[in-house]
Amino acid sequence: MKIYTKNGDKGETGYIGGRTSKASGMMEVLGELDELNALLGLVLASGINQSKDIEKQQSLLLSIGSIVANPNATEVDATKISREIKSLERKIDNFASLLPELKSFILPGGSESGSRIHVARSVSRRAERVLVKYLDGSSAASDIYKKGLLISEKYLNRLSDYLFQLARFVNVEGGSPETIWMK
Repeated sequence: MKIYTKNGDKGETGYIGGRTSKASGMMEVLGELDELNALLGLVLASGINQSKDIEKQQSLLLSIGSIVANPNATEVDATKISREIKSLERKIDNFASLLPELKSFILPGGSESGSRIHVARSVSRRAERVLVKYLDGSSAASDIYKKGLLISEKYLNRLSDYLFQLARFVNVEGGSPETIWMK
């Protein structure tokens, strides 16, 4: 099978149910999800202990991409995403119990792994913002499609919180001190 089709050579690409401009809001959201997924791959390459959990998030990001790419959906199974939001909340709380209390902003950084996770966190925030912008402009979208986008937005928000706590945990566990922001 060839990797190139030449169908996108004129600035359009296919999605479930049609074709759209590569500059469309849908493609922007899908691009952000793809970048986030690639960054999580880079996090995995750093050899952190939470590799199974990161792989789970990568798979979920692909599931969210399939929701975004299907504006004509007649149903959206958001159960897996909803369960993972709850799971992320538990993990965030668990990290909080193991970490020093934050009393100030910290600068992203620390170890190489921690820094990579901070980059993924910031891209997760950007993906969330782009998804919100897309959702705000999707007036013709069905209620089912909007429901899928809303749960995906909530997931991206929680994922970024999880990645923040994971970066802190990886840094503390590895003996890399957090740098407090100085005004």
